[in-house]
Amino acid sequence: MILKNPELTIRLPLAVSNKRVYPNLNLEEARALLPRDTKQLIYMAQTHYLSN
Repeated sequence: MILKNPELTIRLPLAVSNKRVYPNLNLEEARALLPRDTKQLIYMAQTHYLSN
């Protein structure tokens, strides 16, 4: 794909997951794209950090 005037058509941040493009994501939308095991690791790291 070649875009003419990409500064007018591409919205950032841009994520690609499962051969789909997700433009202009906020943090909650981006978090939904993470695999479950990654979410669990982040949760465990955050709760361990908070408990210390």
